[in-house]
Amino acid sequence: MNLKESLQFLDLFNQKKILVIGDIMLDTYSWGDINRLNPEESGSPLVNVKRDTHILGGAANVANNIRQLGGEVNLFGLLNPQDSSGEEIIKQCQDKGILLDYISDSRPTANKQRIMVRNRQIARIDREEITPIDPLNQKLLFERVINKIEESDCILFSDYNKGILTKSFCQEVILKAKKYDVPILADPKPENISFFYGSHLISPNKKEAEKILGRDLSKYSFVQLRTEIAQELCQRVNCQIAVITLGEEGVALFDQKEELSLYIPTFAREVEDVTGAGDTFIATLCLGIASKMGLKESVRVANIAAGYAVSKVGTYAVSKEDIVSHAQRLNFGRLYRRN
Repeated sequence: MNLKESLQFLDLFNQKKILVIGDIMLDTYSWGDINRLNPEESGSPLVNVKRDTHILGGAANVANNIRQLGGEVNLFGLLNPQDSSGEEIIKQCQDKGILLDYISDSRPTANKQRIMVRNRQIARIDREEITPIDPLNQKLLFERVINKIEESDCILFSDYNKGILTKSFCQEVILKAKKYDVPILADPKPENISFFYGSHLISPNKKEAEKILGRDLSKYSFVQLRTEIAQELCQRVNCQIAVITLGEEGVALFDQKEELSLYIPTFAREVEDVTGAGDTFIATLCLGIASKMGLKESVRVANIAAGYAVSKVGTYAVSKEDIVSHAQRLNFGRLYRRN
């Protein structure tokens, strides 16, 4: 399938129903200037904040990317509807057409505030409380998710290790999804890799893969990454496909069922901010798989989408038009290779 044929599959994204389950957050950007040092603390800058912008983050950013690409998305997670971050997430989901099905929680809604000066992040302030989900809330969440699985085209776990996902919960969802032949994709944190045992696909980044396997991947060639390393990940998690995102180096993948391994170079021309690029990648990949685009083409288009996302400052949800325009500007050459 050539690039033009792959991009035609983008129209099929509109028909796909995706469940996103994970840690819902709000990304706040405080934009300002530094004109002098802080008189109260020697050597520290004094930032004069001009404005704040709020963008869906974490699992909500994954859902936002899916919605921007035309998919129908149900977002499941916890938030506090009484605090300002929770209120903002609810409002934005309503405005964007994201079907938010949340469990009300007393802990503060996670908020990552980034202090921005001249389009560069100089500090980040995290407001969050990382505690295991209450068993009753977990039961309520499972009941809501389970009712949507049969009618879904794909399920995506967005794990930021904030306490909402547990091994028992994930394993029950995976078991139910397999009953209805619904593929499960997981963007895992290394600490929780066992939660996603039996998934269809896992997609850690390079650092996460290093932690999972306990080795330094910089010592391995691209051939080894897409064969023995990705294959070992598949075997470790008993999944069909492992996709390792390598940042500016591209993507390595292994499909155990099809005995297929590939390396795909990055499609980023200008890198302004990598925040949320992994969310864009997994969201696009999920829609590609749900649309039966094929693994090679799905990863390739997801890589193009992520390459566009990093050209923007701040968390950014990519559209189909963004993908097409970015693809047209690129000189692809060999879009993927086996060695």
